[in-house]
Amino acid sequence: VERDDHRIVPLGDVAREDERQHRAVEDDRRRRRRIGHRRQVVDGGDGGGDGKQQSEGEEEKKQQQGGAGGDDDELGEEIEQYHLQSYLAQLRRRVVVIQDEITRTVRSHSAQRSKTEKAVADARSAIQELFNKIKAIKDKAETSERMVQEICRDIKSLDYAKNHLTATIRALHNLHMLVSAVDQLTFMSSRKQYKDAARLFGAVDLLFTQFSQYNDIPQINKLLVTVEGTKRELQQVIFQDFRDFRPSGGIGMMDSTIEMLHDGCSVIDVLGGDSRAELLDWFCERQLASYTPVFGPGMEGGTLDQTERRYSWWRRMMKEYEDTYQGIFPRHWHVPAILSKHFCDTTRGHLTRILQAEQGEFDVNVLIKTLQKTIDFEKALSVRYRMYGANGGRGGGRGGAGGGAANLDRYFDSDEHEAAAVVEAIKSKYADKDKDGAHHGGGGGGAGAGAGRGTANINHRNGDQEVSIDFTNIISQCFMPHLGGYVQLERGNIRELIERINSEEVWLPNDVDTNKPRLAGSDELLLYIKKSMKRCAKLTRGKIFFNIVKEYERGMLLYIDVLRSHLCNADDPNELDRAAILSHCQIINTAEYFMEILPDLQTSIVRIIDEDLADQVDLSPEIEQFGALAQSGVTSLVAGIHASLSKHLTTMVKMPWATWEEVGDTSAYVHRIQQTLQSSVSVVASAFSRAYFINFCTTLVEMFVPQYVENIFKCKRINDLAGQQLALDAHSLKNIIMDVPNTTPFGSDEEKSQTVRVPRRFKRFVTNEMGKAEYMLKTLVSPPERIIQTYVTLLPDEAKSARAAEQLARLMDLRGIRRSDQQQLIATYNSTCAPADRITAATESPTTIRKLFSFK
Repeated sequence: VERDDHRIVPLGDVAREDERQHRAVEDDRRRRRRIGHRRQVVDGGDGGGDGKQQSEGEEEKKQQQGGAGGDDDELGEEIEQYHLQSYLAQLRRRVVVIQDEITRTVRSHSAQRSKTEKAVADARSAIQELFNKIKAIKDKAETSERMVQEICRDIKSLDYAKNHLTATIRALHNLHMLVSAVDQLTFMSSRKQYKDAARLFGAVDLLFTQFSQYNDIPQINKLLVTVEGTKRELQQVIFQDFRDFRPSGGIGMMDSTIEMLHDGCSVIDVLGGDSRAELLDWFCERQLASYTPVFGPGMEGGTLDQTERRYSWWRRMMKEYEDTYQGIFPRHWHVPAILSKHFCDTTRGHLTRILQAEQGEFDVNVLIKTLQKTIDFEKALSVRYRMYGANGGRGGGRGGAGGGAANLDRYFDSDEHEAAAVVEAIKSKYADKDKDGAHHGGGGGGAGAGAGRGTANINHRNGDQEVSIDFTNIISQCFMPHLGGYVQLERGNIRELIERINSEEVWLPNDVDTNKPRLAGSDELLLYIKKSMKRCAKLTRGKIFFNIVKEYERGMLLYIDVLRSHLCNADDPNELDRAAILSHCQIINTAEYFMEILPDLQTSIVRIIDEDLADQVDLSPEIEQFGALAQSGVTSLVAGIHASLSKHLTTMVKMPWATWEEVGDTSAYVHRIQQTLQSSVSVVASAFSRAYFINFCTTLVEMFVPQYVENIFKCKRINDLAGQQLALDAHSLKNIIMDVPNTTPFGSDEEKSQTVRVPRRFKRFVTNEMGKAEYMLKTLVSPPERIIQTYVTLLPDEAKSARAAEQLARLMDLRGIRRSDQQQLIATYNSTCAPADRITAATESPTTIRKLFSFK
């Protein structure tokens, strides 16, 4: 039976256990009934003795209590005995279950051990059987291998014999071919059959590669020596044929000789080594043999002014080559290019010695002209031999750099366009010869190099080496160390140009012409720089070009000094009329124009100059100098206009303010100030850009308003009516000054349709400064006993400053208050205010105060 705790117990044990539990439960029930009956008897005896006497009742009560105590003890013992028996029964059941589990476990382990032992024995038997089978297979394999080796031994012997026989037959065949080829080569060499000999040389070289490991064999070595001797002999014969060649025979004889020499070039190609280079060097020396006696240093044509004749001589030489030798030399030898290279090297040596001999004595103009002719000649060579590619030369080098230079198109035309035009002209010159298949050496495929540096790879086929010929600066490089005079020439030209501009420029135009915003000299200077850059770029783009750029910078600084000399002295200015005002405006606009154009000029220079010098080009100092010139021009212009306004302020000071009798309309000096501003500022507005015009207005007001306030204090006495009149004038001046940025440009026939937006900074300055003037005038007309209080109320910032006492003293002097009364007024005010707000009485005399504020 499976119990609740999943234990399996025999059915008889379960029955016995249930019977014991049933008996125990019955005994417990009988015990409980007996105990309950006893308690009822005890409770009934206690309630039935109410009619007896007290003494009997007490005695019976004691006896009943004693009997009840005995029953309780017996009940407790029975309960304890019951629980103990129940616990023992549980232990017995647990022991029985554990014994059953132990028995089953032992039996199970015994059965498993016997099965394991049997499985192990079976496995050992299977392994032994497998080992025996493997051993048998191995033995059979070894037997089979021995049988195969015995069978193949004879086959291998036969195969080796076949290979050796085949190699021997092939070697004998190649040897026969080699011996025959060497014999034929010797025969053809003796008969000068160069074309067939060239083909045989290739076959002989190929056959000799088959016997490269047998060179120690006497027969092979003898053949090799024979071939080498034939090569040397044949080379000498071909060289002698070239030496003996004279282009003066008949037409038939010439054709056969040219064909023979052409075949000889094929042999020279096959011979390899330095044979071709040696032949070409000899040929170039022969062609240039008559060049040095005519154009060498100290000879008839050995001067700089005869350089053009050199290039004419080269053209005649190339014409002679095309007529005589173009059918002799193979096209891939590029003989015209190599011959031109020798000519250029020789010419460079001649010119170098001539320049060194005439150091410091040659004419710079002749030098520049010669250099230009030389560069044109180099470009012609580069185009003729396809050295410059499609773009026509160096102009394509860094043409994409600096897109900002497009703004200079009106002054600086792209040098690449001019170079391209030269290239196209040279190409058209030789177009007919190219179409006819004329032999120019560099016409073969692959001769063109990338645009920009004029370099081409020419394969001379000497061990497949490639020789690079660069005609760029191949001759002109000898001029570079001697171009210092060219830099000095440019410096002198720029200086002369600046002096001419200074003398011919219209600095004070008679009529105000607003169509000329800047000076004409600025365009002349930039035009000269443009032409100079183009000239120099054709000659050199290296250090000399960089030095000339430095001369441009020096010239612009000289021009700045010239412009600054025509500005009025800001420390001691004179009145400016309309022509002088326009002149100042043109100078400022010219400086602004240079500030705009110089960054683009720098970009153009960087695009043209060599890359290793591009980082050193910097025009920022000149840009800063032009900026400083523009600011100085504005300051001088403002000072000149302010000088015109100062005389009206002097008129204001001289008016009889102490005896003023009535307050009327705006005073006459205010109208004259308005007229002066209108006439002067209108010219400026017509000439300046909006940004510079606002800057000008701000600077003018910043100079005029403090001077106006100072001139108020220069008045001797001001009565109440005069103070009111001055306050009215100050308000009118404030409106006039606030409207200065809206002045109509001079010469404009149209009225302003709308006011221009005035900057906040301008409004704030005018409001603050003119407001101070108005408040001071209001303080001035207040009652004497209230003057200090009014000053503190209207000008709190001024009252807290260190100059409050001096300003109060000046105001009270204008009001006519005596010094003793001033001290008493200050003392009265100080007694009514906090210590921090007290004003210290001024101890300086009026003369000292006037000196302090620069009174005149």
